[in-house]
Amino acid sequence: TQILWGIKDFEYRFGRRPEGMWLPECAVDTETLEVMAELGLRFTVLAPHQALRVRPLKGGEWQEVEGGRVDASRAYLVRLPSGREMATFFFQAPLSHAVAFGDLLRDGGRLVRRLLEAIPPGRAGRLVSIAIDGETFGHHKTFGEMALAYALQGMEARLTNYGEFLDGYPPEYEVQIAEGTSWSCPHGLGRWRSDCGCSTGTHLGWNQGWRGPLRGALDWLRDALARAYEARGGLLFKDPWAARDDYVEVILDPSRRDSFLDRHSRGVLGTEERITALKLLEMQRHLLLMYTSCAWFFDDPSGIEALQVLRHAARAVQLAEEVLRDRFEGEFLRRLEAVKSNIAEVGDGRRIYERSVIPAKVDLPRVCAHWAMGSLFEDGQGEAVGCFRIQRRRWRLQEAGRAKLALGRALVRDEITEESKELSFAVLHLGDHNLLCGVKEEEIPAIGQGLLGAFDRGDLTEAMGLLQRGFPELYSLRALFKDQQRRILALIQAPALERAEALCRELYEENAPMIRFLKELAVPLPKVLRVSAEIAINGRIMEVLAEGKPSLEELKGLLQEVEATGVSLEVELIQHGLWSRLQGAAKRLLQDPLDPEAMELLEAGLEAARVLPLEVDLLRVQGTFWRVLEMIHSMAEGGDTRAQEVLPRALALAEILSIRVEP
Repeated sequence: TQILWGIKDFEYRFGRRPEGMWLPECAVDTETLEVMAELGLRFTVLAPHQALRVRPLKGGEWQEVEGGRVDASRAYLVRLPSGREMATFFFQAPLSHAVAFGDLLRDGGRLVRRLLEAIPPGRAGRLVSIAIDGETFGHHKTFGEMALAYALQGMEARLTNYGEFLDGYPPEYEVQIAEGTSWSCPHGLGRWRSDCGCSTGTHLGWNQGWRGPLRGALDWLRDALARAYEARGGLLFKDPWAARDDYVEVILDPSRRDSFLDRHSRGVLGTEERITALKLLEMQRHLLLMYTSCAWFFDDPSGIEALQVLRHAARAVQLAEEVLRDRFEGEFLRRLEAVKSNIAEVGDGRRIYERSVIPAKVDLPRVCAHWAMGSLFEDGQGEAVGCFRIQRRRWRLQEAGRAKLALGRALVRDEITEESKELSFAVLHLGDHNLLCGVKEEEIPAIGQGLLGAFDRGDLTEAMGLLQRGFPELYSLRALFKDQQRRILALIQAPALERAEALCRELYEENAPMIRFLKELAVPLPKVLRVSAEIAINGRIMEVLAEGKPSLEELKGLLQEVEATGVSLEVELIQHGLWSRLQGAAKRLLQDPLDPEAMELLEAGLEAARVLPLEVDLLRVQGTFWRVLEMIHSMAEGGDTRAQEVLPRALALAEILSIRVEP
């Protein structure tokens, strides 16, 4: 299924069938190659140490190449037991390692030289093949994509791909692979199932004995749910496993859901049967996702990677228990008890699951609570929460000072499974972080009237009691999804922070002469004065930078205050504020390269950057403005008189940004 999904995903994105597949972690065995060949794939790429022996296709003695001694400049052929064949390439390990973990991506010219030096002398048709993670370029190696772009443009050798190379230079040798091996574990596939000795090396004394039990728990869950899926899915689908294979079509394009179900269902499905069918397929999707390899790669099951696969497992369990009316979570938790963390306070996999996974579960009532609590701060207008849609049926808001009460009813629909529920809610905000929400399916006229009466009387204690008695479960700010949670917390904190900053400014202004005098005498500042001065001065710098045309004189004056008082600049905050201004102006110019206001904002921001005693990383701003400059230049060459007038100004900005423009 995973190979099929990979093929379908490629076809969807690139409009043609793929010719080869890079297997996850280069984990390979004969069975996998057989499946790939059966599905029409021509080639794969492996690490050099995954080759055991080679020999000419015309016959001859096998030559041992264990230990990475295979000639990686040619293609090889794996002859499979079925009679099928799979072409195999081996990447150049030292060069690939230098790109991924060395410093080759710091200099595009150096990268080009190393690639050219790696071309073997002699006959034509010799390949230099490197293989590294895509996220290396720009994520692991900041601006590595720029070095790659330079290399692609400056390469004096022929750039090709594996499919084209195979057409021109078919294999002359066959190879036997090392069965059950991967590119990052010398113990075969041990890294994903045992304490094989592989680790990141950053935690001496830790062990990875948790890997086997984690995989065992997931394998148990997969097998238990597979049996249940086959039984229940067999009532709905002509072939449950064929339906799973094709479900990727719906994942890629939800508009194909109806045609998919028409093709795979035993008959016309009713509403509930349709929801059940989609939940079963989503359950299978999460069972596949829970084997994401990075969960076993790192050093402890409490890491975000292992947490993510447990969340996929939890979603599979949740869907299974909803549609199969059977319990799976208890046994799964029992098996997770054998997953021992290296961190004593973390405990085991069960505690990790209960503490970090269960609270992250999502169902329709929680989505309703999330929306209802957010509605207090956005007037109930939002209609989407992730893959859920909200239709407001009723919504009423009462306010009294800092307190708020919202009552209403909404239809919540899961756009993936098509499940929907109409739910009533009541939200009570007592100010600060004291926010509670109740949700239930029934109408709540009595509860609503009681809450409104207590709220109007100012009896918030009674309102709280009614909320607690009227709903089976209450949701707090903790139940909000992270982005909304942080946004609302920022809104809640804003008035208090504004008051605190105003007090700090007042305190600083009253004591500024004393602060300067203490600095002259080299007397340590009392903490309250130092903190007040830092908040006041840094806050004002941020305000000046946010102005349309920052006052350079005021910025200079504020920097003199920093020097006179000895307080610290919040360098990272100011850098980010200035960078956001510059990049924001550059992006505006991408939308309209001739926008005079955006041009002025960029000019003013760069002037401010020259005044401030800190470095701002301009690389992304440079990249964005380079595209703007190309657009203006193209428009000017096309006869646009406005562009011709703006071009000198844009070239001056390019010079300030240290962008070299060829005459």
